[in-house]
Amino acid sequence: DVINGQAEFIDLFQNKLKTGDFFAIHLQHHDPEILNLPWCMAKDAVSGKRIENISQIYFINHLVNDQGVGFADTTIDLAPLPLKILVMISSPENASYKNRLDYESEELAILHAFEPLLQAGAVEIHFTNNGSLDELKRKVNHNKYHMLHFSGHGTFKAGKGYLVLEDDLSLKTTFVPGTDIAKALIREDGHRIPLVMLSACQSAAGSIEKGFHNVTRDLLEHGFPNIIAMTMSVLDNHATQFARALYDQLNQEKSILYAFHEAIRYLKKFELTIIQQRFGANAAAISPFQYTIPRLYARTQDFRLFDAQATHEKARMESCAYIFKQSKYHQKIPEFVFIGRRQEKAALLSPLFNHKPVQIKGMGGVGKTALAIHLSQRYLARHPHAMPFFFNEECQSSESILQALKKALMKKFRINATSDLEVFDTGTEKIMFLIERFIEKGSRPVFIFDNLESFQQDIGGAFQPKYSDIAETITAICEDQQVPILLTSRYNLPDIKHITQTTDLNQIQLTDFWKKCLQLDMADMQYDIATKKLDLSESLLPGQKLSFHQIVQILHTAFGGNFRALEFFNEIYKQEKQRIYQTLNELRNLPEKYKQDTLIKMSENLIFAQLIHKLNHSQKQLLYLLAHFN
Repeated sequence: DVINGQAEFIDLFQNKLKTGDFFAIHLQHHDPEILNLPWCMAKDAVSGKRIENISQIYFINHLVNDQGVGFADTTIDLAPLPLKILVMISSPENASYKNRLDYESEELAILHAFEPLLQAGAVEIHFTNNGSLDELKRKVNHNKYHMLHFSGHGTFKAGKGYLVLEDDLSLKTTFVPGTDIAKALIREDGHRIPLVMLSACQSAAGSIEKGFHNVTRDLLEHGFPNIIAMTMSVLDNHATQFARALYDQLNQEKSILYAFHEAIRYLKKFELTIIQQRFGANAAAISPFQYTIPRLYARTQDFRLFDAQATHEKARMESCAYIFKQSKYHQKIPEFVFIGRRQEKAALLSPLFNHKPVQIKGMGGVGKTALAIHLSQRYLARHPHAMPFFFNEECQSSESILQALKKALMKKFRINATSDLEVFDTGTEKIMFLIERFIEKGSRPVFIFDNLESFQQDIGGAFQPKYSDIAETITAICEDQQVPILLTSRYNLPDIKHITQTTDLNQIQLTDFWKKCLQLDMADMQYDIATKKLDLSESLLPGQKLSFHQIVQILHTAFGGNFRALEFFNEIYKQEKQRIYQTLNELRNLPEKYKQDTLIKMSENLIFAQLIHKLNHSQKQLLYLLAHFN
């Protein structure tokens, strides 16, 4: 009635739409609660269609004061190409599992959406090292960004809107008001980011309290031209799909206004598909709603993100393949998504970006290789000209490293360095010369040396004599400090000098372990329980109904947070679903006195006990022999 009672709308529906032109409807009100109503669901009295189904109409929200006066138009200072995007994820260390964000999938969706631009060298994606206000200030002051993508949670306290950020040191929860967020995003030269995306629960929600300033209003008041924010709690997977669709349109050089509405339409289709899959024949009785949650607020008529006419030298970057063709690095999971480890990442990213050698240490299965790959991908997203090199126990001498560098130099720059290397005596000298050639060409190598314990004589000991040249080469690269280098091992590396930062990977947090469980096939257990296909109460908790989260807790305790043991468990679930609950019961009843390493070994033995019968006699003999070696 509100829409169809206004003459402007009637004229639009009866006459102007017939021209085939597109129209932007500017919704103005001082109360965000009114603006956040699902106006797109309103029906056009002329055609009977919902407005959301009229492709010619775009909605834009405008906040005004009590007198009906809106914000003056902001002139956008478009930063020069390449396109620079800042991604900030806030997921405090002390967040409960229910508040655990699916930020890993969101990061991957952003990278995938911009893959063509990354490969063309036309975009740089920067990630904050943590989710703190101080880190946000540091990033903004060093770069002119076109976009900020914030993923986290919003809340309200004492009549103000806050974003839930992390403390710069502890990474624990801190509530930061919208005014502080806005001030942190303004550079000293006055530059304001053209588009801010708040992918946060309730980050744009209003209040009936007069004069209430929420985060979105604070950003608009401080001159930010375009804000995309969520009006209420939004499901993480839907937020991820929306972000991917939005950035895919922006990647095609569409305007912010067009990209936003196309992403909304995509999200509605995605939601309808999910409803159909989940409810089948009853799907028609359920209306999608998540697509109405994202809203575009603006105080400008200019919806450009960058100047499409600007020229920029484009060059295809080979390193980009390593960001997306993840099996190059990680053989087990081709579509590898890194889980958690935010505190460790925060400690390692800064030295890595400053070309200080870092070591990741920990027992098998805690994610050393995965973390090293993830950190290198962060570096490559920021420096698309860089070239990654991955070496593990298959590397038998420094000659392997030398040949890899020579091959890459020839492939990327058509440089044959064979004759230049003749003046050098050792393999290490030749490798350092080739590294210099890469740097001269503006393409720094990124080195990962994985599983270095394979080269050691004993636990924490020196490298075996036949691998001494590898130790010499790694030490030389570490000492030079001109390129990023990541080392992973179970133990200390006394042969490798000049390591700046060593991080021990301790037990994985329950929230990260829970998220890992959701990635595996065993996640189906939560639907089996919900639909009563499986009754676990008798075998596990008499008189109580077992939840999926309780199953995750049992596994986390039994495996000490070990991902590798969890993957074994997942294999059993896929092959023998009915027997899996007997194994769960055994794990749950492990004596309390067994902790950490002892507990992990026992739980892994339970897993192998289930798998051992699948081996033939020769395989069992080989496994027995291997068990005597570390």
